[in-house]
Amino acid sequence: MIDKQIFNARMDKIQTKQSITDMTKRTNNDDFYPDDFIIDDTNIDEGFKALLDPLPTKVLKQLEQDIAKDGCREPLTMWVEKGLLVDGHNRYEICTRRGKLYRVKKKSFKSRAEAEVWIVKNQRNRRNTNKFQLAMSALKCRKSIEKIAKEAQSKGGGSVKQKSANPVNTLDTMARMAGISRPTLQQIEFILKHADQQTIDKLRQGDTGLSINSVYVSLREAKDDKKATGNTRSRTKPTRKASSKEVEVKVDTTISSLDGVEQQLSQKDDRMYFYDKVIEWAKARKQAKNKGNVASTTKNGQ
Repeated sequence: MIDKQIFNARMDKIQTKQSITDMTKRTNNDDFYPDDFIIDDTNIDEGFKALLDPLPTKVLKQLEQDIAKDGCREPLTMWVEKGLLVDGHNRYEICTRRGKLYRVKKKSFKSRAEAEVWIVKNQRNRRNTNKFQLAMSALKCRKSIEKIAKEAQSKGGGSVKQKSANPVNTLDTMARMAGISRPTLQQIEFILKHADQQTIDKLRQGDTGLSINSVYVSLREAKDDKKATGNTRSRTKPTRKASSKEVEVKVDTTISSLDGVEQQLSQKDDRMYFYDKVIEWAKARKQAKNKGNVASTTKNGQ
């Protein structure tokens, strides 16, 4: 156990910190930095820190209570070539704030992309990280994974233009990083694109009332229904509202048509009146003729 004297020496080193190389030469253990090695803000990379989903408030509070009681039992990890912290950001902040001692383990990486992949893989052993959070972190490493794959293809003499192969390998790699199946990773990616922030937060916090599959199915059905409704609307031509001028023309046309009908009815009435007069004339003529015949017969009889 590191004593108070070493801790005070470590605090003094914050102002006059030696380089990573010099500090490494002073240790006989190739796996760890010296006990008086101090991490400060120059060793913190915000990009590495952002790869991991922040711990829930309850979990972070429990971690601080454990460190306050038992100290920092698990060492922090540093990328030795760059002097950047790759594991233990929360522990570092708690230890610094509470004045607790910590050890720093060395880790070597060939590139930043390789360091990012290791950071995500390393989280699979954390009991306070669920698979939704791991998938979120793995998806953030997509570009790093593609870069590593292209570098491996180039060294192996393969083509870097295999557009159909690379995405498949990338998905498989991200799924393995998160310790989940490829279909589950694809479901989580869909959820991150289409779910509201409240639903995403519940999944991140491990809400027992929600499952990745149930949320995915619900979102997929909603999207399919919306797509079907959109297709129906696209097939129906929208009704255009007539302008005032067009309405005026239609009214005038209707009035003209009614005038024509009225004129036709008037002409029909005239013809009917003429027909009635002709019939009356024919009847009168027939009656007159009949009277003439009767008068002639009477005269001859006399």
